[in-house]
Amino acid sequence: MRGVLVVFAVSIGAAAIAHADPAAPPPGAESLTRGIQALDAHDYKQAEKLFDSALARGGLTRAQTLTSYVDLGVTLVALGRTDAARRAFEEAALIDPRFVVPKKSGAAALRLAERAKKTEDGIGPYHLEASVPEHAAPGAPIRVRVELAQEQADHVGLIRVAASEPGGKSFETIEPSAAHFGVEVPAEVAVAGQTVAIKLELLDAHDNRLASAVELDVAIDATAATGSGGDAGSGTPPPGTGSATVAATGSDNDAAGSDDDAETGPWSIPHGSKKYTAVRADRPPIIDGELDDPAWRSAPTDDRFLSTKSKPFGKPSPLPTVLRVAYDDTNLYVAVHCTYARPHPPSDAYSGDEATVFTESESVAVLVDGVHTHSGAYEFAVSPAGVRADAELSDQGAAQNLDWHGIWDVATAIDADGNGWTAEFQIPWGTLYMPSADDAFDIGLEVERHDPITGETSLWALHPPATELFDVTYFGHVDGLSRVHPGQRLLLLPYGALAFDSAAPGAQSLLTDLTGTDAQGRAYGGIYVRLRPPGPFRLDATFNPDFSAVNPDATLANYDRFELEYPEVRPFFAEDAPRFAFGATRYFFGDLGGQLFYSRRLGILTDTAGLTELVPILSGVKAVLRAGGTEAALMNVETVAPKSGVVLQDNATIGRVTETIDGQRFGAIVLDREGDSGAYSAAGVDSQLALYDRHLELRGFFAGAQSAATGSNTSAAGEGTVSWKSQDVYAKATLLDIGKDFDAPLGFFEITGVRDETIAAGYTPVVRSDLVQQVFLDTQLSVVRDRDSDALVYQRAVIGGSLSTIEGALVSAQVQPSTEVVTTPFPIGNGKITIPAGTYHVLGTQFDLTSPPNRDFVYGIHYQGGQLFEGTRRAPGVMLGVNLGRLAARVSYVLYILKFEDLGQDFLGHDVSVTASYAFTPLARSALVLEADTVAARATAQLTTTYQFGALSALTLSVRGSGGSTIDVPATSAFDNLGLSAILSLAYGVSPF
Repeated sequence: MRGVLVVFAVSIGAAAIAHADPAAPPPGAESLTRGIQALDAHDYKQAEKLFDSALARGGLTRAQTLTSYVDLGVTLVALGRTDAARRAFEEAALIDPRFVVPKKSGAAALRLAERAKKTEDGIGPYHLEASVPEHAAPGAPIRVRVELAQEQADHVGLIRVAASEPGGKSFETIEPSAAHFGVEVPAEVAVAGQTVAIKLELLDAHDNRLASAVELDVAIDATAATGSGGDAGSGTPPPGTGSATVAATGSDNDAAGSDDDAETGPWSIPHGSKKYTAVRADRPPIIDGELDDPAWRSAPTDDRFLSTKSKPFGKPSPLPTVLRVAYDDTNLYVAVHCTYARPHPPSDAYSGDEATVFTESESVAVLVDGVHTHSGAYEFAVSPAGVRADAELSDQGAAQNLDWHGIWDVATAIDADGNGWTAEFQIPWGTLYMPSADDAFDIGLEVERHDPITGETSLWALHPPATELFDVTYFGHVDGLSRVHPGQRLLLLPYGALAFDSAAPGAQSLLTDLTGTDAQGRAYGGIYVRLRPPGPFRLDATFNPDFSAVNPDATLANYDRFELEYPEVRPFFAEDAPRFAFGATRYFFGDLGGQLFYSRRLGILTDTAGLTELVPILSGVKAVLRAGGTEAALMNVETVAPKSGVVLQDNATIGRVTETIDGQRFGAIVLDREGDSGAYSAAGVDSQLALYDRHLELRGFFAGAQSAATGSNTSAAGEGTVSWKSQDVYAKATLLDIGKDFDAPLGFFEITGVRDETIAAGYTPVVRSDLVQQVFLDTQLSVVRDRDSDALVYQRAVIGGSLSTIEGALVSAQVQPSTEVVTTPFPIGNGKITIPAGTYHVLGTQFDLTSPPNRDFVYGIHYQGGQLFEGTRRAPGVMLGVNLGRLAARVSYVLYILKFEDLGQDFLGHDVSVTASYAFTPLARSALVLEADTVAARATAQLTTTYQFGALSALTLSVRGSGGSTIDVPATSAFDNLGLSAILSLAYGVSPF
């Protein structure tokens, strides 16, 4: 060991590493924090003392040890002590040969660091080889053999060997470093029928970790056998076990789920690469963010988190993170403790909505595949300030539905020293749709930690770098579970509402005015019911659902000949939207897409200009069944005419079933509508196949439909797509064919009677530098022709490039050339311009720049320009925003400059969007949404204040103003037809059993 920087001394404190409270910082952490602050302040003499103190006081994690040596080297360079700096960098190179010296440290430090890496090339990183028997006899000692390269043994101070079994028996020893030695785990640890977990770590003389831990399991036979435990090093299995010797190598990568070759072999990570054995909690922990409950003291700790931002992919995370898992009859408990490599206070920001918790906030997310079918999962996330979000993952993790909401609890607590925080989750088994189970079973688990300040995203169970962030197939496994009995749940959520309108709304259904007076004041009510018995079944039902607090649609002006597609935001439909999705996927400009079921056709009337009117919904019922790889969903909705009384209008039924077998998915859908809007029925089948370790994907669908509009004729639509995806490249080709008479009144197809051929490719290398995280180069060409005459309808292309920084900033530019063949004149811009028939060669451009989203002040610049059919469009825009603790706000403005000289039309348009949220507590907030577009001649503003409590109960006050065009009254200004309404509603959830 190089004695210049540390003095070799055996420290008895190493024995406490495995048992230390992760909430308590290592002894040297405070000195490291102060050292970093001194270095940033250019107080180099003080920084040197503090970094030396941090290493001497010890107990540092591997990331902290590495930081100490790197920053010490930078400090010594600044002091002119190059020999000592070189030795510090050499110590860093042995821990991680790819360590990075910040460019701001200067050319001298960078050169010296590179020389140190070359000096230690072939020696580092630290690693060891350990071997144990795969099986051992109960009540017999277990032999552990350790092999360490002599060059590394000369530098390592100590080797720690620890063994434990679920019943609480454990053993630990600290041995001086040696190239070859053996350790015997005492016989009392080998308990019959249990698994002994053996953990080995490389430490320096002061208990600072030098390499990630190696973990090996030894299965203890259920019955006693003669003889003693075999010698792992001899290759002879223990007598009576018939087992072979298992060997493992530990290095700077995680032993269980990471591999340097992952950068070139992107699918080499095995399924279930991480394992955790949960302990049963005799008493449920108190969900307060403090890990002082008995359940957490007995739960094993796992700090093997891996980086998705490192290069090569999957190196140990620089963010120290510790996981614990426990459970009881009714709940799964997960605790995650987070600290920082470079200390700073946890974020106290209150995210404006659920999406920003996942994408912009510092957060911890727990994802659970409870039924363990690898087809989907449920995600639960929380920020340090306690702001929570949940979502449902489907399509093996590729689709995230933020509109799913479950019953669960979480609490957070900030460490006393302000350099970390804890998240403590309580997730009912019923929320995960778990059946009762007395026998042993396991579940899929993933834990993600995101820190926007460093741009780091860490995972407990690593996935291949080319797959989705949350690929359910690669979740870790939690075993040791049994005797789980989710309580039967019946949630009744009745609500009542009082409303006031500035102008009497006129004749309307009793569903929105129980008084029947058609006056300014009105009252109404309804109920939501959820039945979730133990097992895979769930039933949701609603009578007269209330969507008054739903955010209004964006007031977009349409500049194309096809209908705009708006997202579904009504909770009853949005929560299960992925279950009913069926059709083509839209990628870029030019993709035709097409969905056989578009839920906004139920309860919303839309005209050709995109203006909408709510249609009262009398009732809705959804039933969902998830059993193994089978998922079935059925929905029925009854609407009434928007006029006085209750006059039934339409009844629609949608059924969807999918079957997932070894990652391959097959499905079918049926739709039926009866009522005043005309009879309609449709059915389809689809599939998605993944081959060659999921590089190659084949998917497609075929659907037929019959409606009153087409008489007895049945027309069809079908799509086939083949795509290839690896870490740095992707390519796809799609053929979509839509029949001439294909009618989908419950779906969304921009145009029918066409054939769409689309090809796309992209080069998306992950750079993972100090600044740039990833580069995207994309291109796509879509050619749409009339399926009968083969005449061109349009040809649209996209050529684009973008890059994202480590902190989430984005710069992108696109060129969009197209050829548009217009056979029928159509209006754009709310009828302000009519585009005549003809062939148009159009070239559009687009540029976007957005700052890192987590800053106190954020901004964005947008520009869209080029030709617009026979005119031109210039649309510069800007976004400004603030993140100030409890307040988050964004203001966007776009100026439209439209010129159509041949038509003698020039005009300006303005589009303004404002969103703001102020959180009184994590469960009480006010949200403002304002949308105004002078081209569309529409404006809406809504202020909603909500207090959530109990079992999804909420008290809500929503005030909405609107102006401009409506579905009944056209307007030339957004300030015409002004109206104001206010609705106060109370929904109170009860669970009688």
